[in-house]
Amino acid sequence: MNNGKICISINARSADELSRGIHRAIELADVIEIRFDLLKDVPLADVLNLLENFPAKVEFLATSRPTDEGYSTRGLHERIVFWRAILESNRFTYIDLEDDLVFTLTYNDAIPQDLLDGVQIVGSHHDFFASPPDMGPVLKVFEPDPDYPFRCNIVKVAASAHSITDTIEQWYLLDWAKHHGLQSVPISMGEPGKWTRILGLAHGSFMTYAALDEGTETAPGQI
Repeated sequence: MNNGKICISINARSADELSRGIHRAIELADVIEIRFDLLKDVPLADVLNLLENFPAKVEFLATSRPTDEGYSTRGLHERIVFWRAILESNRFTYIDLEDDLVFTLTYNDAIPQDLLDGVQIVGSHHDFFASPPDMGPVLKVFEPDPDYPFRCNIVKVAASAHSITDTIEQWYLLDWAKHHGLQSVPISMGEPGKWTRILGLAHGSFMTYAALDEGTETAPGQI
């Protein structure tokens, strides 16, 4: 039996768009992804207040991809402040942290461990240009370190595929995650990688990402 989840990413630029998208996604999704980097003109407090209008059972994933503006700022300190506010809201079941933040939080106490209790951490790596020929070095930062309490629960690698053969190495993530007692989400972006999104759950991926409508995709090849 397949227990994988469908995560709908909400491509919204305003609070109203976000609210409408969530109302639609609740009927379809197991997890709803809030893309804070797309909501750069909406105050964080307004988004958090909006989410309080939805049932507590709704599972939200907070994501903020690094950019030069908006919620994902260039400064590491500002990003940590942002994530502390997200965690203090107690509204998110999952948070998506880029690999550089995973490294930082593994080896210092920038975010208190008690804020992370009960939250599923998605450690993510993205390559919008190519697929890694060797997944090993990419995954090194996500390996649990027994000497430190911080660890990811789910590891996601999304890499661009220019041909069907580019997708093969992605499946190494599934075996690697099982070895370390973690969940995984392997995604090959682009047209050649669409099959990884469709068949990922059947092969053991924790979840797959989808869009509400054509034209509202938040990544290449999203269904």
